[in-house]
Amino acid sequence: MLQTLLKLGQQGERHLGEWDDLLKVPIVETQNKKGDAITSYCLPVRFDLDAGEVSLGDFSEYGPDSVRQWFNLAVAGGNNPSIYVCVDGRKNMGQFTKTFFGKSASADKGELLAELAKYPGLQDTALAEVLRQLFSLREAYLPLVANEKGEITLRQLLEGRKLTATQQVVLVYAQVKATALGIPAFTPIVQVLEGEMQAIAGYPEFIKARFKPVRAAGGAARLCHASGQQRDDVSELAIASRYSLNSMFVKTTLHYAPLFAKNDFVQNYQVSDAAQVLLERGSKMLLDGYKVRIAGVDHLLLPKLLSTDHTPVESTLPRLNRKADMLFQFQKKLTATIDQLEEEDPDVYWITFLGFESDGNFFKTINLIEDVSQTYFSQLLAAFQQLDSAWRQAPELPWEHLMGPLRFNLFTVYSLVPVRKDKEKRNAALLLFKQILERRPIARRALFEHFRDLVLCHRYRRYAAYGNIYDNNANDKLTAAQAFDFAVRNSVYQYLALFAILTQFHLLADMDEPQITLPETEAVEPIKELSEYQQKVEIFFQRTNYTPAQKALFYLGRALNTVAYEQFRKGYESKPVLNKLNYSGMDKQAIVRLRNDLADKSRQFNLHRFLEPLLASFHRYFEEVNDWKMVPEEALFFILSGYTFATK
Repeated sequence: MLQTLLKLGQQGERHLGEWDDLLKVPIVETQNKKGDAITSYCLPVRFDLDAGEVSLGDFSEYGPDSVRQWFNLAVAGGNNPSIYVCVDGRKNMGQFTKTFFGKSASADKGELLAELAKYPGLQDTALAEVLRQLFSLREAYLPLVANEKGEITLRQLLEGRKLTATQQVVLVYAQVKATALGIPAFTPIVQVLEGEMQAIAGYPEFIKARFKPVRAAGGAARLCHASGQQRDDVSELAIASRYSLNSMFVKTTLHYAPLFAKNDFVQNYQVSDAAQVLLERGSKMLLDGYKVRIAGVDHLLLPKLLSTDHTPVESTLPRLNRKADMLFQFQKKLTATIDQLEEEDPDVYWITFLGFESDGNFFKTINLIEDVSQTYFSQLLAAFQQLDSAWRQAPELPWEHLMGPLRFNLFTVYSLVPVRKDKEKRNAALLLFKQILERRPIARRALFEHFRDLVLCHRYRRYAAYGNIYDNNANDKLTAAQAFDFAVRNSVYQYLALFAILTQFHLLADMDEPQITLPETEAVEPIKELSEYQQKVEIFFQRTNYTPAQKALFYLGRALNTVAYEQFRKGYESKPVLNKLNYSGMDKQAIVRLRNDLADKSRQFNLHRFLEPLLASFHRYFEEVNDWKMVPEEALFFILSGYTFATK
């Protein structure tokens, strides 16, 4: 990882100014949902120390250089002090306020002034005096930004300013006027013009002391553990930002570094000044632009780069990131397909996805998906897209109905593996994705157990317990039984699709039985002597390669559907026959019992003409299985595959 961060830092260096490592470029929408262009602005808050007033200045249009010009420092999370004279007003007006006026009503100074006191000589600068006098404007400032509830908001600040629906303020920055201090006109506390910082005396010194401290020369040349070079500026790693990949290298023997001597970290991880700059730059580049959410957890996309690699990451990473989005994120079917993207870069062979957790005070790795072949990654994405396209065209599958405008990818699969809210950081879906991406065998039973949990969630409406399963009937437009039918239909077919993908890449363990396969690209020939409905069933069996045992349960599910439909038609909206299923799993005895119950219902509702052929087909295939080995969770799946077959 160190080599990758160094290479990213080196290649990103060409496009950066002296201070750009410290700045944050906000996400700014350029169009609204209607496609209308959005104009964004920067807005100065004017602190007039001469008149004792606070007002707003004129808008200036937000552009590519605005972040650099007004010095929009990246906001540190957690309990870090606020030192921000320019902020993204949509998110950080609270930090802007604390910078000048402190955290609470009892504060006697702003947090920026308090931080100046930590650095020798900075308390006597013009900046310190400006901040001391500016604090007296607190009562004039707060009514401008605080609403009736006392919340600091940009909306309150802009009250009285007439902005249209296609206009927005992005950056808010401070200007000061103090004639007695040599500032006769409104002047930004800091701005960068043509690469040069122009600021009130004391501000540049504070930024350098805080973010780029001068480290004492180490004397004799020593080994830099990051670059592998002998340098005379090598010393212990010192990371200013806690929201950084480099912050994983901790300085305590507790928990994370038990094998290191506590007092020897200077030797254990020592880097040169130049390497540290590159490491932090590489980390910022990844965190700002190459973060992907996998199974509810933030991950960083890390290509494996060696020091000898000359891969142009500025072109490589965006393509890899685009593919990662197509595989892991919500996608509509109009999204570009894999064959419309440029081919993979031959210099990047392996990809790592690093899952992390951070609140700004710490940075912790919580998952690692390692050594993913770029070729395999592209093939996996292509397989999902090809299946999605093929199944939409299959007349016997309701794929178009259940997927609608969405593409089938791992984002869809995430909704098939229930994740309890108290286990979101280390969950079963994340483990499944790790196995898929690292090409490790996946136990079939584990997948059927996930399906069982999903069905139980839908059946008993346990949505509150899970963070990734949602009630699609929250508005109660359907009866509970109808909502259950559609939810199970979607689950069954999406699991069938997942089985097909896993089989294609030989990832399913327990391969003693024929597995579900991808549909052929050629159309399956209809069997002319069968009815149109039975032709669809047989084509379905051919596409999915059902075994005799699976076919038997399919027909039992069709019989269950027939009785349930008749009950619903006669006013039994809850479809009581569904209570005959054990949703925790169906063993052989439960299967036989269900068959007998359905035969009884056939007599009760006079359904002999419809049920007898289905139950006969069940018997024919069931008797072919001499030694019943199917696990209960799998049996439940294939019964429900028959139950939902014709549901549209």
